[in-house]
Amino acid sequence: MGHGGVTLLELLMVLAIIGILAALGISSYLRWAQRAQVDAAVAEVQRIVTQAKARVRTTNQDITLRVDTAARTITLIQAAGYSAVFPVGASSLGLCQRTVVGGSETCTATTTVTLKAPFGTLATDLLFTVSLPSVSRDAYLLGPTALLKVVTP
Repeated sequence: MGHGGVTLLELLMVLAIIGILAALGISSYLRWAQRAQVDAAVAEVQRIVTQAKARVRTTNQDITLRVDTAARTITLIQAAGYSAVFPVGASSLGLCQRTVVGGSETCTATTTVTLKAPFGTLATDLLFTVSLPSVSRDAYLLGPTALLKVVTP
C-alpha cells in the first residue's frame, strides 16, 4: 500500500526547477524593461525635435537645440525669448554631426544645433545616442528634412 505524501527529494527538485525558471524570467524582464526605457527616451527626443520643427514653422524663426549631456536634457532656445528645457530619461545622451565622405562615416561631437526657418531644416545629418548601462539606441536626424530615423541593434 502506498503512502500519500511527497518526499523531500521531490519537493527540492520542484523548488530547484522553479528557481531556475524564475532566474531566467527575471533577467529577461530586466533586459526588456531597460529596452523599453531607452525606447521611451528616444520617443521623447523625437517629440522634442517635432515640437522644435513645429515652432520654427509657426514662428518663422530659427530654433537652437542645446544638449546637456551631464544633466541629460535638451533645451530649445529661440531669439524671441522662448526657452524650454526637456529632461530625457536615460543614463547617457549624446549628439554628433554625421558626415559621410567616400563611404567613410565620421561623427563630430557637438552640443548645439540649429533648425533653420521656415521649415526646420538642418545643414547636416545628426546622430542622437540614447543609452542605459546595457542598452543603446541611435536616432538619426537626416539632413535638410530633419527626418528622424531610429536604429535598433
